[in-house]
Amino acid sequence: MKLHTKIILHPTDFSDNAAKALKFSLEFLDIPTTRLLIMNVIEMPLGREELQGKDPVETIDEREAMVMQKMDQYILRCFGKLGVVPVPDREIIQSASAYKGILDTIKRLDPFMVVMGQKGTSKLKNLVMGSNTAKLLEKSHCPVMVVPAHMEV
Repeated sequence: MKLHTKIILHPTDFSDNAAKALKFSLEFLDIPTTRLLIMNVIEMPLGREELQGKDPVETIDEREAMVMQKMDQYILRCFGKLGVVPVPDREIIQSASAYKGILDTIKRLDPFMVVMGQKGTSKLKNLVMGSNTAKLLEKSHCPVMVVPAHMEV
């Protein structure tokens, strides 16, 4: 028996705008048989400066552990506790780029919808919309809800 069939996918870079989108995505959990999946993409390959004298596998494991810690802090920051009900699923994946990782996850999981922030931590602050967001709006086969940076939740 499959209890949870609809996934609300929330890709995050842990930015303030992503946190707004996460809070907004909780509104959709009232839909029967939905669950929330918070995901983060570790962009690969690691830079040369990160690998100097280190085993690449250990470095990736360290990075995953660090991202999982950031995920816990992110949930605490957004909800004030780790025991959010219902408890969101978490996934950390590795990909050549954040956009490709999110799109691969969309193809693999076929979510009900994606809820993400308009702009993330990119250094290109003058863009109207983040490049990952724009690419996902163009390529995703499921609805993508974009929460504007100026929106109050």
